[in-house]
Amino acid sequence: VKRYNILLLEPSYKNKYPPLGLMKIAQYHGSQGKDDNVVFMKGEDPEAKKYSWDRIYITTLFTFEFPAIRKNIDFAISLVNGQTNKIFVGGIAASLMHQYFLMHPEWRGVRFIKGLLNKSPAESLQLDDFEEELYSNDTHGSPIEYLVPDYDILDQIEYQYPVNDAYFLYATRGCIRKCKFCGVPKLEGDQFDMPDISSVVKNIIKQYGEKKDLIMMDNNVVASSNFNEIIAQAVDLGFGKDAVLSRNGSMVKRRVDFNQGVDARILTKSENYLKEISRLCIDPLRIAFDHLGLRKQYEKSV
Repeated sequence: VKRYNILLLEPSYKNKYPPLGLMKIAQYHGSQGKDDNVVFMKGEDPEAKKYSWDRIYITTLFTFEFPAIRKNIDFAISLVNGQTNKIFVGGIAASLMHQYFLMHPEWRGVRFIKGLLNKSPAESLQLDDFEEELYSNDTHGSPIEYLVPDYDILDQIEYQYPVNDAYFLYATRGCIRKCKFCGVPKLEGDQFDMPDISSVVKNIIKQYGEKKDLIMMDNNVVASSNFNEIIAQAVDLGFGKDAVLSRNGSMVKRRVDFNQGVDARILTKSENYLKEISRLCIDPLRIAFDHLGLRKQYEKSV
């Protein structure tokens, strides 16, 4: 059976968190999934020229990183000798600047994926069954968005993410708000629930060992109807107030970070929200201040 060569690329910008999307794609293609040969590289690593690639995925972060993204896409095209149909580009910038990416004639044929990979793999990746593209028949497989991130790929690069010893999770995606300045409605749409965090954490522990911190990447976790349940699960997973973890013979403090902030408008509606959050080893507590009209609620929350 042929093992396909799959390259995951992250442009050479500096970033705080590892690329969760690529980690999930690695799970899809890796030993627990399609059993392909999966390689992760950051920037334009000349090592990549030694291989023949069957598919290349590129992640994109902020729109202001466009020069680094452009360089990475051009590099990928050179690796596949101009066969742009082997290249898939997704993530935040590719979603928010979707039309701008499509306007580049030299990138014709590259698939720019908008939003989440929350449909079947074949549909999410816009695979063409008529062309018999790799895995284009995977029309009923589990959505890549819901897979457990593959932490092992992070050992393949020298770059050290400032935050790495953590579970990176979403209990929800999307948001109930439609703030004009925010990209979330375009990226993720209305709020919806993800698989419960305890099952994801248990799967990560089973495959990759225990992590120190819990980084919740929800856009508006307090708006979830399951908010109390999410907190209860986090406490049960070992992230209660003053939680510690044994690491190399010494005890280290754990922390929970809702890294996209919590909604001041909702916090002021009931004391329950902050009371529940205070059950966690929260550090820091980020309160979202979306516009000046919310000053009263924001100050009350603080």
